Amino acid sequence: SISGRILLAGRMIAFGLLIFVVDSLADVIVGAMCASGIFSDYGQSTVLFILLYATIFLFLLWYLVERLDEASEDFRFIKTKAAIFLSGAVLSIATFYLLNEFIFSIKYSGILQCCSRIYPVESQLTFSVLSTSATHLFLFSGLLLFLILVDRWQGGLLSIPLNILFLYLGIAFLINSISPYIYELPTHRCPFCLFKSEYGYIGYPFFFLLGGGTMSGLAQSIIHRLNGKQAHTIQKTACLAKLIFLSILCYYPLSYYIKNGVLL
Repeated sequence: SISGRILLAGRMIAFGLLIFVVDSLADVIVGAMCASGIFSDYGQSTVLFILLYATIFLFLLWYLVERLDEASEDFRFIKTKAAIFLSGAVLSIATFYLLNEFIFSIKYSGILQCCSRIYPVESQLTFSVLSTSATHLFLFSGLLLFLILVDRWQGGLLSIPLNILFLYLGIAFLINSISPYIYELPTHRCPFCLFKSEYGYIGYPFFFLLGGGTMSGLAQSIIHRLNGKQAHTIQKTACLAKLIFLSILCYYPLSYYIKNGVLL
């Protein structure tokens, strides 16, 4: 269990360090402005982030199944644990390959695009927000409804797709709707500027809460299928992470409205 905690914590720290280091490099690369300019210049950056997320999730699941296996008398989950660890190892190798490819592809002497050109206002994700307060309220209510549904169906057939959908909507809503309130600029929708010191490094808690909440929810669903019991600690962690994430999301537009009397 100790080795599992170390491995899982190492993966999460490495993910945060990757963002921090690349964002620091943006200060010395012409035109980059933030990490988005460097990541966008690498064609497989989306695949890299998906692999990083999947690897962290698999090692989280491996750690939980390992605890489950140690608690059982006949070690009946040893094959499942081994299969999960092997899958995580394979994805780790693929992630390491892409990460090395990304590092060596960085153009220190070239001119990269700034985030305002990479994330213009007109190129928003699906489920993007409009500029009316009614739409904001609708999307806030929708995200809260998904949270309730995920926890209501925790361990059921809908838990996995709802957690994935919550992850997607959370990212889309954060980038398209909330980031302009954080930047206090209606045309700025860059996800990587959230990790900069000017905005209090708020991107780190945002994405760790969102990722941790959805990972815990997915893991709880799989654990429930393995032993037929609810893992209440994981369930509470998933619920708490999502609630804190949504609370911080709500804070920025409400704070802006109280100070300025209008919404962006």
